[in-house]
Amino acid sequence: MTEDVHLQEKLDLLIKKNSWHNRLLFGATFICFSVGIYFLISRQKELLVNKVILENKYALLQKDRDNMFASYERARDSMVFLAARLQEESNIAKLEKTTLSVEKNVFNDRPETNPIAKVLPSKNIDIASSFNASNIMVTPVNERASGKEKITASAKTADKMVIAFDIENHIMQSGITEIYVCISGPDGRIVTVKAFGSGVFTTRERGERQYTAKIPVEYEAGKKKQVQLTWKQSASFAHGAYKIEIYQNGSKIGEATCLIKKGGLFGFVPKNSSLRGHITSGSVHVYIARVNAILFTECARKLSVNSRFIGGNLFF
Repeated sequence: MTEDVHLQEKLDLLIKKNSWHNRLLFGATFICFSVGIYFLISRQKELLVNKVILENKYALLQKDRDNMFASYERARDSMVFLAARLQEESNIAKLEKTTLSVEKNVFNDRPETNPIAKVLPSKNIDIASSFNASNIMVTPVNERASGKEKITASAKTADKMVIAFDIENHIMQSGITEIYVCISGPDGRIVTVKAFGSGVFTTRERGERQYTAKIPVEYEAGKKKQVQLTWKQSASFAHGAYKIEIYQNGSKIGEATCLIKKGGLFGFVPKNSSLRGHITSGSVHVYIARVNAILFTECARKLSVNSRFIGGNLFF
């Protein structure tokens, strides 16, 4: 009996120790679990913060990339514009040189009576009677419902193209002559609409060629004549570079380039809204960002264009 009591006491003690060990194990497990959850939550928060930081950095990199591409596009368009202007100036200089050379020969060799006719061969007389086109201005125009007109550089809003230039010849006698205007679209093809007067004429260098429009001009000997053509077509204007060539007497007497942008967001903006007043070479809208102001001011002075810088942009 005494032995049974003794065993029972030992069993109760073991049960108590086991219960205490179970509570201790449960407490330790709970603490470990709580600490683990805490660290997981902390790690999750840290990852979320890092994710936000990386997203912000990615957005900044994307913005920098877009700005770089935009700057590249603007710089490329500006170079296209300047190249077109320099080419135009070069063509004008060549035409003036040829005209002056012919005029010099005419006036140096002509007799007192019947000038030119007895001195120059008929071919040289014919060439000398060709005009020289200068101050060529090509301006895309938007016609509003109110009847007002606004210069534009966007293909979406361009309703017509106004081409204006001056012609002059010190040899040709007064009379009526025909001037042919060839407008080449961005695809390189001559823009023609037969219903609007387009047709074919003969050039000295290229033989027969299509023309966009023909302008009869009454010219007074020795005086500069201002000529203007307003071209409207049945189809919409496509975006891209347009080449305008002017012919008279079978010879090319002038050339200009007009760049019409798809959206027309950037560019050289004429300071007044009249169709005449500033050489815009097609009212080319080219935005030049952060470019050396001195360099472009010199270029503008060379091109005889009034210019000014506002906020890093060059305005004409």
